[in-house]
Amino acid sequence: MLCSVIPESHHQDTVGCLARTVKDATYCLDGIYGPDPRDNYTLVQQAPAGGFAQFLCDEGALKGAVFGLPWLSFWQLAPPNQQEQLLELMDLIQSAGATIINGTELPYWQRIVSPDGWNWDYGTTRGYPNESEYTYVKTDFYNDIAKYLAELNNTDIRSLADIVQYNIDNVGSEGGIPNIHPAFQSGQDGFNASLATGGVMDETYWQALEFCHRTTREEGIDAALHNNGTQLTALLVPPE
Repeated sequence: MLCSVIPESHHQDTVGCLARTVKDATYCLDGIYGPDPRDNYTLVQQAPAGGFAQFLCDEGALKGAVFGLPWLSFWQLAPPNQQEQLLELMDLIQSAGATIINGTELPYWQRIVSPDGWNWDYGTTRGYPNESEYTYVKTDFYNDIAKYLAELNNTDIRSLADIVQYNIDNVGSEGGIPNIHPAFQSGQDGFNASLATGGVMDETYWQALEFCHRTTREEGIDAALHNNGTQLTALLVPPE
């Protein structure tokens, strides 16, 4: 089955694999990786010659590996069923000869993770929209959806404003809750927030983009992988 990916943010979204096993995901990745002249991020990717399937192995490869468990950064807010699955996974990993170190946190986790559960506008909630991923995501969506729609020849909808108006004109006909715009169960709040940006990439936009990239990458995951001088093999994190 073929499907298309509708971009929300070119700084946030990319095509990935959904699979039941690592083996299946690896074969899928081998089918989609490679440079795409229309996607700048793929032009700098580093992929092994011959693909990824050649590196598939059994549990013996875990012997001597060291995994980090960032409990406060990720797991403390995970659903109970995922926490239970984590304990089972830890037993399997350790039985294969690997070590697990708890408390390998992202340095800025308290500024980027809401204590009340998932909130991608947590920066704004704290009074700092220049530290919120939603600041740049809603702006990117305004621009990226227009680029996507411009190439469609089976619709007259060409902008986010057109989508919003369509939902206003067709309340209930596209599903959703009665008397609520069908775009989301909560209404069109996300679309309206994006529409309000006008697609303007102002100083706050660039500050938020820099902050989120820095605190989740080089001063985020990369930093957590260097745990008090110990180079970790990987971090164990929830699936969502």
